[in-house]
Amino acid sequence: MKGMPEIIQTRRDAQNLFQLAQEGALDRAEVAKRFRAMLGSQYHAVPILSMSGDVVTTRYFAEVLKDSVTHDGLLVKSVEHIKGTSEDDGEDNEQFVETNITLSSAPAKDLSVLSIYVPNNVLVSHAFDIAELEFMLGVLES
Repeated sequence: MKGMPEIIQTRRDAQNLFQLAQEGALDRAEVAKRFRAMLGSQYHAVPILSMSGDVVTTRYFAEVLKDSVTHDGLLVKSVEHIKGTSEDDGEDNEQFVETNITLSSAPAKDLSVLSIYVPNNVLVSHAFDIAELEFMLGVLES
């Protein structure tokens, strides 16, 4: 969209876009879409291979840590990385291939992707105020 920066790099950029959308100079829905994407960058998503009660098995997921929180608000109680054999480089090498993640309760049965909060995400590293961004998104979508 014309007038919108390719990358929103600072809190001030977000505030300026919000103000321009409020004034009608930018499309509210487009700015809201960008804010939603920014908020989504707080999470790392990985496909679920299987589920059994509160245990979810994914491909190897190095970023998940005990006490992390899922997008749905479930707490990660434990993490177990499973070694296996991979033939990616033409040789049989044992390496981590899957991760078993025990959650505070069973996730929705139809869940196909697990999203885990990443503490060192772009919003944190650029000192964005998450609550302010969520507020601006709510105003734009109302």
